[in-house]
Amino acid sequence: MVEADILAKAKQFLKKKIQPKSSLIDERNELPVKLFREIGEKGLLGFTVPKNYGGLGLNTLMYIEFMIELAKASPSLAASITTHTMVEHAILNYGLEEQKEKYLPAMVKGGLIGAFAMTEPGAGSDMNRISTSSSSIGDKFVLNGEKIFITNGTVADLFLMVARTGTDSKGRAELSVFIVERKTKGLDVKKKIELSGIRGAGVAHITLSNCQIPRENLLGEVGQGFRIAMDAITVGKISYAAIGIGIASQCLEKSIVYSIKRKQFGNPLIKFEGVGFPLAEIAVELEAARLLTFEAASKMGKGEKVNLYTSMAKLYSTKVAVKSALKAVQIHGAYGYSKESGIERLLRDAKGLEIGEGTSEIQKKIIIRELSKNPGKN
Repeated sequence: MVEADILAKAKQFLKKKIQPKSSLIDERNELPVKLFREIGEKGLLGFTVPKNYGGLGLNTLMYIEFMIELAKASPSLAASITTHTMVEHAILNYGLEEQKEKYLPAMVKGGLIGAFAMTEPGAGSDMNRISTSSSSIGDKFVLNGEKIFITNGTVADLFLMVARTGTDSKGRAELSVFIVERKTKGLDVKKKIELSGIRGAGVAHITLSNCQIPRENLLGEVGQGFRIAMDAITVGKISYAAIGIGIASQCLEKSIVYSIKRKQFGNPLIKFEGVGFPLAEIAVELEAARLLTFEAASKMGKGEKVNLYTSMAKLYSTKVAVKSALKAVQIHGAYGYSKESGIERLLRDAKGLEIGEGTSEIQKKIIIRELSKNPGKN
């Protein structure tokens, strides 16, 4: 009952406070820090963070249900909070107790905004190509390099920075993760990036020049960076699946309402099979995406291996989001193609989901790799 109350109040807050500003967020391409912090003040930035660190201590499924509602209000803010949650997750699961106590309570309340910095101009999905370097000098690590397409980068108070700390015996990159606070000398937000969709998520290009990081700001152990990054990305994948569901839900709802009201040749649009049948298909696919994502969330909450399921959910839900957005634009005609409708924005946002947190092609590679491990159990 308490969980249901939390979601009901969250939904009411998002619809009243966030949704009316979604178009403005997109237009300005600026992360609304005040709104972000207000979401934290409402207790909605720490769904899965334990209560002793200020969070709600709820399961992954509750977080996913919240993210779906947030995506209905603002996909951009949902993408921003996805990254923030990835940082919380990494610190919670790999941080020292001192690091958890220092950062998590403030992050849960929105006092600190987190960013996960992995992608580089020459390294995206291929983490072996990460060139940002870290050298150990005395009691400090010194970081040099650059990161690009970093969500929350324009406003983040702390960054989880993935850097190369060496090379293993097979010639692969040895990666580590560092907590880098914004005030660190040598950390520079080079520019805000103008994306077509998911605007207002504070995406930035960042450079690091001889950034001296205290040894106590190493997250986990040296060489554990790949594992930490993959774990955080798993949270990102299932979050993007939820955002896809939120976008598809909005598109389907708007299309049904419009096609009932709009009449052509004496009949509502929805009476025409060319309109009604595709909407029926999207409704089925949306429900399938929801069930697949909920299944992944349930397994994640139980601590089961979920790489296969989160990749499936991310791949399918984002595909459904794009399909539903395309159909919504077509049904609404010229109005759907106008900025006034907000529907063309949903299409731009949906396409961004197929790229962020691992492209659709990468998800397919992960899926076939996982299926190949136990071919007789699928």
